[in-house]
Amino acid sequence: MWLTKTFLVLATGLSMPLMLINVAAFPVAGIALGINGEWKLILWGIGATIALPGIYWIAMLPSMGIGLLIYWLSERERIFGKLLIFPFAVIGLIYNAFLYLIFVGGVFSFLPFSTGITPRATVQDAAYGTINFYDWDVLLWCYSTATAPFSYMASKEPQGNMATTNALFFVQLLAILFVVIGILRLDSTSVNWIVWLWFLAAIIIQGGMGIEQWRAKKQSETQLICGDDFKSLPDEVKNVLAELDAIEKEKGAEWLHLIKPLVVRKVVEDADKTRRSIKEDGLSPRTLAFLLILNVLADELTSGEHHIYRGVLSTIGHELLKLWDFAVSQQKLSGHYDGKKARKVLKWIRDEIKKAG
Repeated sequence: MWLTKTFLVLATGLSMPLMLINVAAFPVAGIALGINGEWKLILWGIGATIALPGIYWIAMLPSMGIGLLIYWLSERERIFGKLLIFPFAVIGLIYNAFLYLIFVGGVFSFLPFSTGITPRATVQDAAYGTINFYDWDVLLWCYSTATAPFSYMASKEPQGNMATTNALFFVQLLAILFVVIGILRLDSTSVNWIVWLWFLAAIIIQGGMGIEQWRAKKQSETQLICGDDFKSLPDEVKNVLAELDAIEKEKGAEWLHLIKPLVVRKVVEDADKTRRSIKEDGLSPRTLAFLLILNVLADELTSGEHHIYRGVLSTIGHELLKLWDFAVSQQKLSGHYDGKKARKVLKWIRDEIKKAG
């Protein structure tokens, strides 16, 4: 995930200067504008800062819909559905970048114009006609107005949310570029190049990071749990872990993810025992995987942690009991349990559940 790591290094390196700009922009620009008597711009900026999060949330609804559609397609088994993920992902990236551009560009162009601020300079451009350039305090106030809603929304998200980090970074970068454009009074050709480069960078970098995260999720969860130790594990242990990944996708094992980390740790921590069970005792990786699942489930279901009160399971407890029944049925199907053993195991866990809680 070199792109994600590179982005995080870049974002971390720029975090301090961006933080200083964010902290200083509002009071410094506000005081300067107040001294110059530009109270209308100040009030409009504060109003826009309050209103923009709600407006942005409404504008993001199509993007949220695309995200839900991509998630739904990713869960489908048909190849055609999975092929549609890429075009919809590209559409979502383009829409998000366009939305950032509209919001930030709209603040920088609409706010000074609508409040009647006198431009520092006016230039006639062949492509855009009359272009107004404003003083640094106006530009800094526009920067604060454009980025403050995104900073506020980011503060409400869980720390480490990459989507929020990406959005805030590219919005702040675009706002800084608009400030630089205004101070340097760049012509339309330069502005077009800068905006297009930003637009492409936002799409390519966010898209690349999305692919990296998708590929990471497609990796075996057991490898993520085991970390760097996975490569050094015996083949027998890896085979059992692979069976756990396969079992998790089967109908009846939908709730295996709740206890899977516990099962994986049991497999890895008792690697020698796992290897002997397969090589010496002749158990298949699948049979051993279900035995370990049943061991963990026995501990969970008899612990009382999944009971509402004595003898009565919670909702999650009932789902774990269904997983127990599924595991027993698979052991019977493989021939590891005969009918009598299967019935005995099913009755045993229910008797133990009645005693716990």
